[in-house]
Amino acid sequence: MSSRKRLIILLIACILIFGSGCVDVEHRDIDRMYFVMGALFDYDPEKELYEVHTQVAKAGAFAKGAAGGQEEATYLIFDGQGNNVFEAVRDMAKNGRRIFWGHCDIYVVTEEMAKRGIFQLVEFLMRDNEIREEAYLALTKLPSKDFMEIKDGAEKVPMRSIVTIVRDSFEVHGNTTNIRVREAFNSLLDQGNFLVPIVGIRKPVQESKEARVKYHGSGAAVFKGEKMVDRVSPVEVRAFNFLNRDLKNPLLSFEFKGRQIAAELIGIHPSVKPQVNDEEVSIQVAVDCYANISLVGQVLDLEDPRIIAELRPILSEALKNEILNGIKHAQGIQNDYFGFGRQVEIADHKAWSRIKDRWDEQVFPEAEFEVTVNTTIVRTGLTITTKIGELYEQGQYN
Repeated sequence: MSSRKRLIILLIACILIFGSGCVDVEHRDIDRMYFVMGALFDYDPEKELYEVHTQVAKAGAFAKGAAGGQEEATYLIFDGQGNNVFEAVRDMAKNGRRIFWGHCDIYVVTEEMAKRGIFQLVEFLMRDNEIREEAYLALTKLPSKDFMEIKDGAEKVPMRSIVTIVRDSFEVHGNTTNIRVREAFNSLLDQGNFLVPIVGIRKPVQESKEARVKYHGSGAAVFKGEKMVDRVSPVEVRAFNFLNRDLKNPLLSFEFKGRQIAAELIGIHPSVKPQVNDEEVSIQVAVDCYANISLVGQVLDLEDPRIIAELRPILSEALKNEILNGIKHAQGIQNDYFGFGRQVEIADHKAWSRIKDRWDEQVFPEAEFEVTVNTTIVRTGLTITTKIGELYEQGQYN
């Protein structure tokens, strides 16, 4: 037998002997651990201390048959303070049990902390080996005490409902957005601009024993580098989502013959083509839109191609105006959170190298935008014309 074969056999034997046993690792009993399900980070300017407030799942909170609306608490609140984010986290962990962050999918920062800067927070979240970089980041204008006291009943641990807002609900409504810890970290490394969803509260329309104040996503905070510099309204953030996010059937209403018509936008496909001429930048935004007519509220024969031909340009104009207004707002606050600068860099790298240092403050605000929208109406629902439409015409529903 050759020496080469003997060496291979020896290596295989070593692997089988030393690689098959148990490795000496930290032993963790689940009943001796606390699982963080949501965290809020704040800064106290009077004490000059960072704060962390967490909602921790109580033992048995997720047991089969446990209801979210139970009177018995299904979670605990832990707080901590420190000179930096990590000190605050360690201070919070002084409870006798191991704190586990691996199940936390949402990290919220207060506006006070966001204006001071969030780099050390995001850097900590990315550096820690337990924390998920795919977790979501959000912002609240509420004081930390008020935010942590909300019990909306939608989840056994209330802050878990924020995950649904930023992950799922925004795709349908488009009035806020979402960003993951990893995405925020990459933007911070590039000193870029980005949006963070704003989470507030919505009070019940009618008061009752079952009615609860709930978390509600609306609008977004604008960041330049690590600091929050402005806000965008729900309508303005929709313009960003139309061009940068894959929305699922958002609603767009427009007026036709004095009545409101509602359409579901089932497909939005944008393309961006920038052109640079010396110091002047022009950007063409073309959008292909596919829509369903969901509400008419008047007598219209939607089988008539002439009616569809009248609706298409009006719907296109409504979407075009919403996108343009959103872009103009970004130009007004000198913050290209849409990411048009990246498109310029891809199209003309040499030109971008000349203007990138002046992009936000000088070039982007003066850039000319041309937005064109081509709309295809795909479906009109099950009803073509109805008697109730005639009642609208007669004024019985005014």
